[in-house]
Amino acid sequence: MKKGFLIIGFLFLFLVSFVSAIDMVIIPGGGGNVNYTYAVGKYEVTQQEWFDIMGTWPSRYDGVSGGYWGNKTDREVHPVENIEWTEAADYGNKLSVKENLIPAYDLEYNIIPESNGYRLPYVVEWKKAAGWNPTLNNGTGGFHIFGFGRDIITGADANTWHSDLLGDSTTPVGWYDGINLGFYDKSYITTPNENYYSIFDMSGNVLEFITETHPVQGYKISRGGAWSVLMMYADINTGFGSSKDSTHGFRVVRITEDEDNDGILYYNDLCSETPLGEVVNSNGCSCSQIEIPFRDCPEDQCLGENWVIYPEDGYDLCEVGEIIE
Repeated sequence: MKKGFLIIGFLFLFLVSFVSAIDMVIIPGGGGNVNYTYAVGKYEVTQQEWFDIMGTWPSRYDGVSGGYWGNKTDREVHPVENIEWTEAADYGNKLSVKENLIPAYDLEYNIIPESNGYRLPYVVEWKKAAGWNPTLNNGTGGFHIFGFGRDIITGADANTWHSDLLGDSTTPVGWYDGINLGFYDKSYITTPNENYYSIFDMSGNVLEFITETHPVQGYKISRGGAWSVLMMYADINTGFGSSKDSTHGFRVVRITEDEDNDGILYYNDLCSETPLGEVVNSNGCSCSQIEIPFRDCPEDQCLGENWVIYPEDGYDLCEVGEIIE
């Protein structure tokens, strides 16, 4: 079976329904500097979700040691932390395989173009999910400063350093919901932390790994503030480094939109209006969408305007209808 057909069939099978073990929220394309539709985790990945895929309990908040980390028994619903960026990427790949999706990362942690699996978000994806509100500015849209849909922050809004929590650790994901009392200090009611898209903890709890690398320093970056970060720095724009410690966790995203039904998801599709029925290459382009001098020949021929088989190798050029010996 040829590569192009394999990818198309694989994607078609698993894009027809969107079912996930992770609670995901669809972010529609358009506005917020992201034109494609994608899905993002409603919550940071929890310790239980991590264990279900990776089989380990790596977090420093272990729920049983007491002392600085509290003598609790609810670690399963706290965000996983004390992991490497690469381990978070591995989690996304393993979750993808479990759900019969195409993994997002290759062995060198480069993103696979035809993937529809789970990965870490790009900055623009994370920022839109955190702060974009299309109803602002008379319906033209805009960004809130913080990831819970407001432009100021108080101690009851998020789990940050010097918040009303003063518990010096993570909280269960989604704890700040307007119903729960302070996790340690029971004298106040939390303020709803969900934003326009009903996503929680985009500000506070743990810093979240991002795909991009700092252009100068070379480290992976993170966003969103944490229990150990001053509340003023839990906004959607402040970037941090990434490290394996108790302040860093993550949430996953995946691309869900294939606008022209050619088997290549929108984010990776360089030709977004492929005619129905035309087979495409890994960039989502059919023969009729590529200028003649730049077409690769499928094995031994080009037939009309259709690239009937995407070649697995070979780069001979051919004119439309020309037979290659």
